[in-house]
Amino acid sequence: MSVTANERVPQTRVSVKIGIWNGARTVKGGQLLYQRLLTDAVTLGMGGGTVWAQVEGSQRRRVWRTVQSEIGSNELPLWMEFLEAGTALTPFLETARARVGDQGVIVCETVQVWNMPALRGEARGRQEGDRLSTMSRQAAKAGVQLQIYTLEGSKVAGKPVYQAAAEYLRAKEVMWISTSRGMAGFGAERRIHRPGWFVRREDIPIILTAVDVKERLEPHIPELISLLGDQAVVSTRAVDWVHP
Repeated sequence: MSVTANERVPQTRVSVKIGIWNGARTVKGGQLLYQRLLTDAVTLGMGGGTVWAQVEGSQRRRVWRTVQSEIGSNELPLWMEFLEAGTALTPFLETARARVGDQGVIVCETVQVWNMPALRGEARGRQEGDRLSTMSRQAAKAGVQLQIYTLEGSKVAGKPVYQAAAEYLRAKEVMWISTSRGMAGFGAERRIHRPGWFVRREDIPIILTAVDVKERLEPHIPELISLLGDQAVVSTRAVDWVHP
């Protein structure tokens, strides 16, 4: 597919991320919630969407779901990402809030996107960033997304790093915590971690994602960093809209 010169100019868009606590949750009619959200996104004109399976996760005051405890089921958390494409943002967020309720978390942030063709009927001259700022003031407080990068075999205080981090954040009743396993990666030692035929679990990259409003998550970050020491890289970024 050819790309025009105009499509190489970055566009300001909004990334909508939805965490669903239970991947098996259904809506009226028995359809899985994440499938319904995908259909909503297509119908309302969102620019694209992806569903990411998580291997562990928790929502505030909930039990911790893991591959081991949920083996053979589809009740593990899901993390979804959508890109808005013009006027679809507001109706999609309104629909998503109603469907997700307190069964997950919705996060928005402004991003720069390349090579995204304009959709037919997209309103011209509207500033997505301005729309997001308006919704932020009306819908929720400023949020923080925290991510922890480590390896499966890295340990702190006798526990895997990602487990120690999750336990710490759960004790603080952070709204959303989920863990994903990667396929390959490298860190400061410049060695590529790429499990082969005989999987070396200690070499598998791990990323833990936590989301909450700023005042509930940000105060705990210094202590978390101290807890993990040099066994993980911790990154944070502000997000503009958080639900619930």
